[in-house]
Amino acid sequence: MCANRPEVNMGLTERKLPAGTHMCMIFQDETERRRIIGKFIGTGLATGEKVAYFTDVMTKEEVIDWLKGLHVNVTDELAANHLSVQDTLTAQSTKSALSESADNVAHWNR
Repeated sequence: MCANRPEVNMGLTERKLPAGTHMCMIFQDETERRRIIGKFIGTGLATGEKVAYFTDVMTKEEVIDWLKGLHVNVTDELAANHLSVQDTLTAQSTKSALSESADNVAHWNR
């Protein structure tokens, strides 16, 4: 089954993995988390992937500022609907946020 899926760069190592690979990442500290996740997000956007980032540690504004600091063109990626950033509290507590997330997933699966 994996043989039929294209391999993609996850931004973590030189090794490419089958699209849709699930992974679990454990970090030593916040600095390591930001470095690894930032590279993962940046690589995904640079290779044309659509990225949904849900945060329970940082606010949406903090995530956007952090990504801008990594030279990710956040404004264009958000406008093109390639990047979605939501805090988990908002996503869980507002019907519109959940609806928007579901709409984005449905749109991305087309």
